[in-house]
Amino acid sequence: MFDLSIIGWDEPNMYLTYSVINKDENHDSKKVQSKNGRKALSYAAEKYGIDMNKCTFEIIKNEGGKIIDSEGEFIASASISHSKPYSFAVIGPRNCSIGIDVEPSNRIVGKEVLKYIDTSIDEKELQNDDLISIWTQKEALVKAAGHGLSIAKNVSLFNGKWVFAHMIYSTSHWEFDLNGNNFQIALAKKLNHSAHMVDGI
Repeated sequence: MFDLSIIGWDEPNMYLTYSVINKDENHDSKKVQSKNGRKALSYAAEKYGIDMNKCTFEIIKNEGGKIIDSEGEFIASASISHSKPYSFAVIGPRNCSIGIDVEPSNRIVGKEVLKYIDTSIDEKELQNDDLISIWTQKEALVKAAGHGLSIAKNVSLFNGKWVFAHMIYSTSHWEFDLNGNNFQIALAKKLNHSAHMVDGI
C-alpha cells in the first residue's frame, strides 16, 4: 500500500492512498477488488489515526462515504475507486463529504457513457482526454453526494462551479503515472454553502 500526493487542494488532513491486487488473484473479481479497496482505505485511515478494525465504512445518501465508530458517530469522510489492478482511497474530515474516481488515461469514452453522464456533451467538440476529465469529476462528485453515477446528468457546471441538488462542490483533477500506467484522477468535496448562497446560481 502506498501514498499519493493530492494536487490542487491544500488539505493537510486529507490522505490519498492506493493498493495493488496480487498477480495471482482474479483482477476481474468484484470481491477481490472490494477487498483491495478496503486495504487501501485501511491504510489511509491508519494515516488519519483511525483503526478500521473498530469502525465501519458506509455510504450515506447526500453525505457520501463515512467512517463510523462503534458508537454510531461519523468520525471521518472517505471514498474508494477501483481501476484494476489498483484500488484508491481518500479520507478526510467528517464534515468534508468527499469522492474519488480514477480511470486509465487511454480509456475511450463511448457515446453510451456520454449519454449516461451528460446529455449536453457534444463528443465532436471535445478530445477523449476532456471527456475522461468530465467523467471522473462527475463520478467523484456523485460519490461525494452519496449517490451513484445514474444521477450524473443532474450535476451541472455553472460559472466554474459544480452544482448538484442546490449544493456547491469543488473538484481537483490531474494525471499521474503509476508503474508505467497513466491515469486520470478526480477528487470532489462538498463545500459548506448551498447554490442559493452563490450569486448567479
